[in-house]
Amino acid sequence: MLCPECKGNGTVAKYKTQTCPTCQGTGKRTSFPQFEIDEYGVCRQKEPEKCPTCEGRGRIRVGQPEYVPCRLCGGRGTIYEE
Repeated sequence: MLCPECKGNGTVAKYKTQTCPTCQGTGKRTSFPQFEIDEYGVCRQKEPEKCPTCEGRGRIRVGQPEYVPCRLCGGRGTIYEE
């Protein structure tokens, strides 16, 4: 059976990451609270949007990926189903 982790490739890409420079690792677009008035006239704190640079993760990939053997199948690309 094909390994579900590496999809039969035997290797997985491992990227170096760094803190997102746009959101400073928060994963949110703004660091200060924003307010909005809802349809009933009540002022509420607006949910911050996720950061467009890191897609809400707080970290971004840098450089080229390093391909390492899959930890699930040991680089074989297949696993034994019992």
